[in-house]
This record gives sequence, structure tokens and C-alpha cells, in this order.
Amino acid sequence: MNCSKIHKKILQYIDGELTGDENRAVEKHLKNCNDCQNLYQKMKASWNNLQEEKIPYQPFYYTRLKQRMENEAERKTNRFKKLVLQPAIYVIVLGFGIYIGIFLGTGLQPTNTAVADADTTETEYIRSYAESQYWNGMDLEKIEKEFLTEKQNEAQDE
Repeated sequence: MNCSKIHKKILQYIDGELTGDENRAVEKHLKNCNDCQNLYQKMKASWNNLQEEKIPYQPFYYTRLKQRMENEAERKTNRFKKLVLQPAIYVIVLGFGIYIGIFLGTGLQPTNTAVADADTTETEYIRSYAESQYWNGMDLEKIEKEFLTEKQNEAQDE
């Protein structure tokens, strides 16, 4: 056997997994080849160190692993909610608010509208329109009447 084949079989040799003929061929090669003998010694020492270090038993490993996986899945759904659902809800609420604002801005349409007939005067038309549109029919308040009469009196005196 050549060195490259021995290098591939050293671990199996250390574990005792080779057949009788292969085992004898590896032993014969190791006695004759110092490089392979050194590699064998290093690998055997490393392998023995690894076998001595046992991983301690962890009774709740599966539970912690499962919880970590669930947390990761929940974090991904929260990311979806933050990146997609939250802006979508904001847009819907904003659109609804704009719609309500436009609806309120147009006001209520009057149920009866004053139409000027050909024989009615302009002041009657304005008065009928005011009566249909405003609470007090555009009547002047008491203080407004007093103010206007004072202004009219001042204008007449001049």
C-alpha cells in the first residue's frame, strides 16, 4: 500500500474497523514508513483526547432548542407585521379620514332650495335663500342692528 491509501485508513485502523488483511497491511506499512508512523501517533493522540472529552448530558436541550426556533418564527411574523400590515393599516385609516373630511367639508345639502322666480325681487330671493340655509334666516342680531343704525345715522349726518 502507498502512503495516500494509508492516510485514508488510519482512523479506521485506530477504531479497529479494518478487516484482517487490511489491518496487517497498515501495520506493515507503519513499521516501514516513519512519516506515516508520525501521522498515526498524532492522530491517535488527538483521537484519544477527543474521546475523553464527552459532551455533558443536557436534559432540557430539546426544549430550549424548540423554544429558540419558535421565537425565531415569531420574530419573523412580527417583522412581517411591522413591515407590511402596520403601513397598510395606516394607509387605510388615513384614506378613511380623508374621505370623512371630504364628506364633512361638502356639508349637508339643503332639502329645499330657494329658486328665484322671474317676478320676485332680488332681496326676496336673498331672504328666501337665507331662510332655507341659515338658522335665523340671516336676520341681524340685536347688537348688529344697533351698530348698523349708528353707522347709518353717522353717514346721514355727514
